[in-house]
Amino acid sequence: MKTEKQNKKFVKGFYEEFYNDMRHEIIDEIFSPDYVHHTAEVPGEKMDYEEYREHMFTLARAFPHMKATIDDQMAEGDKVTTRFTIYGIQEGDLPSIPARGKQVKIAVITILKIKDGRIIEGWESYDSLGMAMQLGTVQIISTLGKGQHEKGYFYFSGGHEYNV
Repeated sequence: MKTEKQNKKFVKGFYEEFYNDMRHEIIDEIFSPDYVHHTAEVPGEKMDYEEYREHMFTLARAFPHMKATIDDQMAEGDKVTTRFTIYGIQEGDLPSIPARGKQVKIAVITILKIKDGRIIEGWESYDSLGMAMQLGTVQIISTLGKGQHEKGYFYFSGGHEYNV
């Protein structure tokens, strides 16, 4: 069994090689064919290895020069938690989002479980709303703006007033 320090180095190596070195085939070397990926971003909230692999390759095609920076990393037993930021410009299509040359900066947190030198299970949370806003596919109006709001009232476009 590898130490927590070795597990952290193993996971960090995956992110650096996949994103920064554009060695996308590393996914086949590091992930188990039985890998299960948990994320709220897909129906059923999980993907099998082939679905996850295709998801990662779709991102790599859409953001061919994407880079990752590891912000924090912790390990306990066979699990490694990593908080990282990915940066890139959308040069290829994403599902339902044509390439527009928009730059993104996305915060991601993963927990990856390692067994026998392979990643066997993962949990992921990322700023999908922030990504959508940066890609121009969604807009939101913040109610936290520093404006002339009376307590309990927010003014939205069109002159409508809402009591909250």
